Amino acid sequence: MLAILAGCAEGDPAAATTPSTTATTVAPTTTIDVPHPGQQTYESACAVCHDGGASGAPRVGEPDPEWTERDDRWPERIAQGVDVLYDHALNGLEGEDGIMPARGGRRDLDDASVKAAVDYMLENSK
Repeated sequence: MLAILAGCAEGDPAAATTPSTTATTVAPTTTIDVPHPGQQTYESACAVCHDGGASGAPRVGEPDPEWTERDDRWPERIAQGVDVLYDHALNGLEGEDGIMPARGGRRDLDDASVKAAVDYMLENSK
């Protein structure tokens, strides 16, 4: 039997022992949008003020012609640095323009969740 199989190679000994290769087309992978880690915290604790600018909160998102204060509020806050913004979000702040309750009024939120929400707001407000 081996003699018969060896004869099929028609004189090319390498053909009998070399594995064949076949070109394979791979379908493109599906892209999955993964939400920002701070998005859920933002939506559940921060959006109530930051979506509408309540109590002096800088609005999150792209500038809208109807917004009059948004462009004035974010640049000055961003200029303070992210550590100051984390501190204000974690510990609260009372200022001339309004108040920021500690942890957005949600004492159950851990530090990492609050910081992720701040990062989410910054990334969506530049």
